[in-house]
Amino acid sequence: MDNLHILTVQDFIWLNQELTGQRHKFSYATLEEAVYYQYSYGTSTQLHDQAARLLTGFAKLCPFEAGSQATAFAGMTAFLKINGVELTVQPEEAADWVRARLSDSAGASDAIRTASVEESGHHDEPSSRLAMGGAISRYTAGLKALLDAEPERSLSVK
Repeated sequence: MDNLHILTVQDFIWLNQELTGQRHKFSYATLEEAVYYQYSYGTSTQLHDQAARLLTGFAKLCPFEAGSQATAFAGMTAFLKINGVELTVQPEEAADWVRARLSDSAGASDAIRTASVEESGHHDEPSSRLAMGGAISRYTAGLKALLDAEPERSLSVK
């Protein structure tokens, strides 16, 4: 696989706003660090490992006042999608699946590999906005459960 497509800081700001219905404060430095979990050292070609780092690292850093876990999951799902891989976790199991990955970050890569399939005929330039919107549509209930369970935290920076 060639170098992977990645989501931007602005993609994650948009995604968090779509998920929460409002613009929340965030630490830019922390958000930038969280988004960089998509990369790996050297060449970025280890999709499942990098997706696992994105999910667990982003959620751990918690860059937004609210919705960081849901944003991490939807972002990870979109990251897979723009790189030609579809997450096959059933929508009704999504919140529990995410929580299990967050409590066992060492096994997250294998869990993502097991719960995804490569799309055939993936040759077009990927649209991050379509991929993020698709993740929101497919996993609406699971994302809501993650949002409801995550306490809001106060940030003093924008």
